[in-house]
Amino acid sequence: MATNISDDAPAPTRLFGIFCFAAYLLSVPYGTTFLLSLLMSHHGGNEGTAGTVISVMMISTILSVVLSGHLTDWLGFAKSIGVASLFLALSCGGFAVAPGMGTAMLICGLMLGIG
Repeated sequence: MATNISDDAPAPTRLFGIFCFAAYLLSVPYGTTFLLSLLMSHHGGNEGTAGTVISVMMISTILSVVLSGHLTDWLGFAKSIGVASLFLALSCGGFAVAPGMGTAMLICGLMLGIG
């Protein structure tokens, strides 16, 4: 009773490819933090203002890490990943369209930390 393994091979490979692509997309917003000081200087800020945004992001990350287990228990694993991804996408979009320094940048940093 030999089974044909080739019939089952494409599904796990395809799922692994989707997983790798999703992991890449989730890592993109964290890469933007390295470009944050450049964005701030483009809007007339300096490293201090970039540090303020990164500090807001760090505090919201610490709080969301503490609460993420409860969120996962409440929503489920897949939905909580979806919510976090939404926050990451919104923060990157917000950084891209923010008119200048100010509250918008801080809110984007907050959303990046939550995601």
